[in-house]
Amino acid sequence: MTKDQKRVSLAALSARSKEIDSDGRGVSESTILKNEEARIYYEQHRGWKAKPGGRQGISKPNTVTVPARIRADRDAARVRLR
Repeated sequence: MTKDQKRVSLAALSARSKEIDSDGRGVSESTILKNEEARIYYEQHRGWKAKPGGRQGISKPNTVTVPARIRADRDAARVRLR
């Protein structure tokens, strides 16, 4: 949060930089993240704190799917049509 109670976010920084820049170009969000000094400054002042351990990926279940039993009395001609 800033002195005027506004949240510090990448979008807010990018918008504010466009207001300040005389050409109106400003700084993009990706530029803030790519620039090491700007990124550190942003991370110190942003409105949320990262969880320790970094990003967690979505894990797939460790189950093996077993095909359904094939009935002995099935219609072989119908199977071929499918």
